[in-house]
Amino acid sequence: MRRWLLGTLLWCAGVMAMNSIAEVPWWDADPLLSDLPETSLTPGQALLICTIGLLASTGLLVGGIRRGEVSRLALVVVGAVATGGLGVILHGLVLPPLASVDAVRGDLEGLVPGATWVTGVFGGFALATLKPRGRVLRLVLGVFVVLGVLMVAKALFERFVELPRTIELFELERERVLLANGLEPGSAPAEIYERRLRSQEPTAWFGLANVLASFLAAMTVLLLASAVRAFADVRAGRCSSGGAGLVGLVGLATAVSLWLTGSKGAMAVLLLVLGGGLAVGVSGQLRMAVRARPGVAIASTGVVVLAGVVGRGLLLPESLERSVLFRWHYLVGTFRVWMENVLVGAGPGGFQDAYTRLKPAISPESVQSPHVLLADWVGAFGLLGFVVVAGLTFWLWSAESLNRGLEPDAAPGRGELAWCLLVGTTVLVTSLSVQWRVVGGVADLLLVLAIGFGIAAATLGVLLGLWRRHPAWLGWSAVAAASVLIGHGMFDVAPARANSAMLFWLLVGVGVGPLRGSPARVRRWFAPGVLIAMLVAGALAVAGVRQVAIVEPALAKAARMANANSGEFTFPGDSSGRSPSSVVVGLLDDASDASPGWLKLDLARFRFESRVAATRGGLADLVWDSDRIGERWTRSVEVQSAIGATLWSFGADPAYGPAFRAKAVDASVRAAKLAPHDAQPAYRAAILLQAVGRDDEALDWAERAFVNQRQQRLDPLAGLLDEQLLRLRRGFPGVFSDRAGSADGAGGGD
Repeated sequence: MRRWLLGTLLWCAGVMAMNSIAEVPWWDADPLLSDLPETSLTPGQALLICTIGLLASTGLLVGGIRRGEVSRLALVVVGAVATGGLGVILHGLVLPPLASVDAVRGDLEGLVPGATWVTGVFGGFALATLKPRGRVLRLVLGVFVVLGVLMVAKALFERFVELPRTIELFELERERVLLANGLEPGSAPAEIYERRLRSQEPTAWFGLANVLASFLAAMTVLLLASAVRAFADVRAGRCSSGGAGLVGLVGLATAVSLWLTGSKGAMAVLLLVLGGGLAVGVSGQLRMAVRARPGVAIASTGVVVLAGVVGRGLLLPESLERSVLFRWHYLVGTFRVWMENVLVGAGPGGFQDAYTRLKPAISPESVQSPHVLLADWVGAFGLLGFVVVAGLTFWLWSAESLNRGLEPDAAPGRGELAWCLLVGTTVLVTSLSVQWRVVGGVADLLLVLAIGFGIAAATLGVLLGLWRRHPAWLGWSAVAAASVLIGHGMFDVAPARANSAMLFWLLVGVGVGPLRGSPARVRRWFAPGVLIAMLVAGALAVAGVRQVAIVEPALAKAARMANANSGEFTFPGDSSGRSPSSVVVGLLDDASDASPGWLKLDLARFRFESRVAATRGGLADLVWDSDRIGERWTRSVEVQSAIGATLWSFGADPAYGPAFRAKAVDASVRAAKLAPHDAQPAYRAAILLQAVGRDDEALDWAERAFVNQRQQRLDPLAGLLDEQLLRLRRGFPGVFSDRAGSADGAGGGD
């Protein structure tokens, strides 16, 4: 039974890691411009996977308690995780989103990432309590090796086949691709999108190279440590040279893939951990200290990285390496976000809007995450997040001795290889079934994945035998891998990314190991903890079923109809009285009413409404729609900017033009106020205010755009483009007449 629950939990983490999660299913792109099928997990599916993972973790923990394998100190960690689950439920289902104030209740933008965080931490802790520890390490890390080799195969395929192919297709239909992604050709967001598209950094299924780099770095240290042990066994006659060579080659391929991601942070942390490993190897006292407190050793990597970030921000000039400086900005902004929302935080979905308002003026980015593991919890959940951090700290401090329960196992693996390959196969098949419409048309990717799976099977066969002979070495390797993840987690978003958080915490948990202390008594405290965990799982299940059963089918039907009738949307409605656009808008309205806390859904509906407004007998509905979405999301920069840009484009309409222009100006000014340190919103407000004759206000915002442009010198693409600066100079000569020289050196597009 335990193996089935363990396999289920690993399946959940693997499926999440090998798929992206759609923000708005079937509407992430414009169906009128892009015929892209849905190849991502929907939010409802992701929530159901989290629910399955929580139930599997609860089953593992309950079984460990009944067998007397779990310390009574586990109450601290279970309580901390339950507190985090309470924060997820409050923000996802009860409290108004930060971008909406009191217009709606529940933030579906933050429900999915928050659920993955809680599921990951709870699952990692459940894995840490399992016995016998040596077998659990082999099974969990064996599945990770299978997934890791598939990540390497996908990364190499992306770098040398898929990315060149994608760039070639983008060159052929550049404008259409940008419009389908909601980007105006020539705009700053389009420039950033194109820069990222042209980067040669693989991301596998994570969408971000740095997230992939976290797992590749962890796998590199695991395989290199195993290769060292394997070659030692070759000399002793216990391992074939071919097997040791295979492990070494796969480790080398993983290291090369890590290099291709370009993640300096992951490579630096890897070198830090390898250096620490060498120090442990030569110092007996240090080795004894790490063996006694492995959790402290893992945490120390994160402390060193965090100290480096703080030291970089406080001591070094901004002209030096900037990626670490940006992390310092994220920390400062997160502290301000927490001070504004002390008790419950901004929520996982509200952090970006809060950070945009409160970040340091010099910070050019408006990020969705602080990129620091501890700050993620605090910024999202406030004091509730502090409780989670305290529980994690207690777990790391109180983890039992490293070698306890790790004895050599000379017996055969009793199906361990087959079990790991079975879990890996189910993950791969499930993921391909989600992505089949894209992957099914790329035979070379399927071939690469098949070859990767075969290499993983051969490598794992060698590793399992090696790990059975040297369980203590495996324990040290697991600690090193967890150290890499925690260290890079203090620098990047792997622990906060919805599709990576679960796998991240499972690997950390199995590396940290169980809590020390006497076994827990079920009757005294565990029943309430299990009840809380079940309530969390039940709430997530209700939310997931609600999404799947009500909202997502309507979105799918609306997208299919929009795409099938895209040619008809350029003409007035038919004689039946209901044009295809009317039906689609109605479906989107129903979905929005059923899920009022879904910001991205409101945006998708508004943008589609604006595209087809002229075909529905006038623009009156668009006026009402802009008021509706604007009042619902009063504190969202993205919504207010979209309203301003969309309504201004209809300003020439003889009937509604004046009303549209007035509303567009007001929305653009609100967006600029919500992003007080960004040049683009201030520029947009200045231009529109000047166009409607509000010159004094326009001058103020032009000055603000100039100041913000100078402050955003750290990232040129975050500022204004050359033509935008030129337009400001011509339209507001008084602002630039005495500052032109300094403006020329201000960064941005100039």
